[in-house]
Amino acid sequence: MSKSMKCKKFTVCLLAFVVLLYLTSMLLHDPAYADMGPKPSVTVDFANLPDAQCYGTLLSKHESTGPSAVWDGKEETKYCFGLYTDEADKAAWQAFVDRADPDGYHFLQTLWDLRKNTELSWGYYPPTSFKIVLYFPDSGTFVSSGIYESYAFHSYFSADMSGVDIDATSSTPQITVKRAYDHTWEIVSLIVRIIATVLVELCVAWLFKLRKKYQILTILIANIITQIALNVSLYLLNYFDGSFIPLLIYIPSELAVFVIEAIAYSAMFVPRENADAPLHANARPVSSGYCTLYAFCANMLSFVIGFVMSFFIPGMF
Repeated sequence: MSKSMKCKKFTVCLLAFVVLLYLTSMLLHDPAYADMGPKPSVTVDFANLPDAQCYGTLLSKHESTGPSAVWDGKEETKYCFGLYTDEADKAAWQAFVDRADPDGYHFLQTLWDLRKNTELSWGYYPPTSFKIVLYFPDSGTFVSSGIYESYAFHSYFSADMSGVDIDATSSTPQITVKRAYDHTWEIVSLIVRIIATVLVELCVAWLFKLRKKYQILTILIANIITQIALNVSLYLLNYFDGSFIPLLIYIPSELAVFVIEAIAYSAMFVPRENADAPLHANARPVSSGYCTLYAFCANMLSFVIGFVMSFFIPGMF
């Protein structure tokens, strides 16, 4: 294969990768997160919750964030397009819709039953400026916090409910909240994301018949290096620079990972020109375009899996 043909294949795959990431970001109304990259989240852990039915949510400064938005008043979209089917959940949803927040913050139709789990974790496009509001159906009362801001890509808060009067209606904030960043969880999540990405790319390599020991080893080393560099960089930016900078650099970073991997695989797997023998004599003949296609498919598959898993394990993927 001529150099020009290899270059054309590489360019086509690269452009396809860019276009797919761009379309995904347009669908999500925000920059896309590729590979097993983290998704922003806000987690609130409640201590000493009263032994009573309780629903909680984060009220947002804005009327929408990601797919979550205020109710548009249409009957067909009531109960969040039928997401809430239990009568108690429907009643809680309606109570939040009917409540007028004194600070003008908005209910985005996302609820947590805190009697089932004392942790509220908004793992997909949470509000960046929010109030924590709890509703107790037995007494029909609401209690709320003041206004808080997410301070990191994954923002953790703790709320102690000791002394909160759930029978008294008051517009004065009653919930005191403290930051509680969980470094241990973040490190564990980082390690799991790296391992998951490596496993996905090795599975794709098997499907592409890149099964020689040196090929597997090359893919393993390349992924470990790129994923550690990417995830550690994002982890540090997540914590020290808040919610926005990681979003701005994620796509360029992922494109850089894709290009680096494609170049590394081409350098190791493609026979060298003007040489008496390939780099590895027992290698299956492959081209730069084939290596680039593999890197493209591996990165896209890990992106899709990471995107799906973000709904099931928020804060980790």
